[in-house]
Amino acid sequence: MQCEPRTARDAAVDALAIQVAERPMPVIEPRLDGLIEIDRSLAVAIHRTALQRRLTLEYLLDRCGRKPMRKLEPLLRAILLAAAAQVVFLDKVPDHAAVDQAVRQARRRLRRGAGDLANAVLRKLAGIVGERTHEPWGGDRKSLPLSDGAIVLKRPLLPDPSDTMEYWSIATSHPVSLVTAWFEHFGNERAEQLLLHDLVNPPIFLQTTNGPELWSGNREELAAHLADHSDRWIQDPTSAEPVRATSELQPQRILDYCAGRGTKTRQLVALHPDARIIATDADPGRLEDLRSLQAPSSRAGLPQIEILPIDRLDCLHGEIDLLVLDVPCSNTGVLARRLEARYRYSPKGLVKLADLQRSIINRALALLKPGGTVLYSTCSIEEIENQPQARRIAQLINGNVMQEQLTLPGGENKTYRDGGYWALIR
Repeated sequence: MQCEPRTARDAAVDALAIQVAERPMPVIEPRLDGLIEIDRSLAVAIHRTALQRRLTLEYLLDRCGRKPMRKLEPLLRAILLAAAAQVVFLDKVPDHAAVDQAVRQARRRLRRGAGDLANAVLRKLAGIVGERTHEPWGGDRKSLPLSDGAIVLKRPLLPDPSDTMEYWSIATSHPVSLVTAWFEHFGNERAEQLLLHDLVNPPIFLQTTNGPELWSGNREELAAHLADHSDRWIQDPTSAEPVRATSELQPQRILDYCAGRGTKTRQLVALHPDARIIATDADPGRLEDLRSLQAPSSRAGLPQIEILPIDRLDCLHGEIDLLVLDVPCSNTGVLARRLEARYRYSPKGLVKLADLQRSIINRALALLKPGGTVLYSTCSIEEIENQPQARRIAQLINGNVMQEQLTLPGGENKTYRDGGYWALIR
């Protein structure tokens, strides 16, 4: 018996099945090898939409089936989520195609009974989804918000809007704990704006010698463009602001302590070409990515960057002029990009992250030269991860917060911005 070829829907489902099964939800992208460009785009769209609107889709699916989604096996849950994303939100995919493909998937990859369940649930779902409108979202029980309008349901299914936290949680697919925290901290109007902003499809910005540039091509064209332009890299304008704040400094030794995959490291090289720049990261995989920045044969080709494992930094004790601490965080300023991060959020998790940040700060400050400068940054908009940490750094180095900025996510197209915080401390 010949196996059926792997499809765009298989690619999306494979990633979703892992993500709905594991806690905390891992960062996974669909595996696109072997797919033509149009199928790659479809796989990404299905996966992104299912993940971005997961709580909304599971809520609707629960009202169309006898068994709650949380009690289904991960693969069947992923198949239903992927199909529901197409039926509810991807208007270019015919309902019958999305349902039929999901039924075939469930029968092929699980069993006939799973296909029968998928058929019954998804056909019922398709029957309650009405028209897409470009009119502003009304915030009622019969409509789902879009970045450019709303989807009208054929009957009121959403929670009662008087239960504000539950309603906004389901309507925008954010955990109740996150909705509650934002309403309490930012107030109703701003919290609603933030929740709706996380439903947009964020644009890609390239950093160039002339500043940020909005990218309008597809994924393959972007890869080719970056291969041909080694002086460009992907970076949102908000992410670029912290390093730009160091432009008036003249550091001789810079340490990018939580360098990740090297975006800010590259920016530091461009801004401070005469400095010795060291980069490290505690994660072995990211450290390997950093090493590729050194290779003359790589696209970046930045041999002036020195990559050191984090356990070999003692040799720099008291020698760093500029310490860059872009620390791990909750990512609440970039939830439109980091879709899984909203489902990792919890008040207890925030406290643990703040403890981790303090631990990183304690270790890293030993490397700072007396009178040196610290650049602290996150892509979070949670106060516990930002201003108190900057004040603590200032106390530990007997210095002051010279500059700081909190940016809330917002805008669209050229005015789009991620959220984040940075502080320059000396």
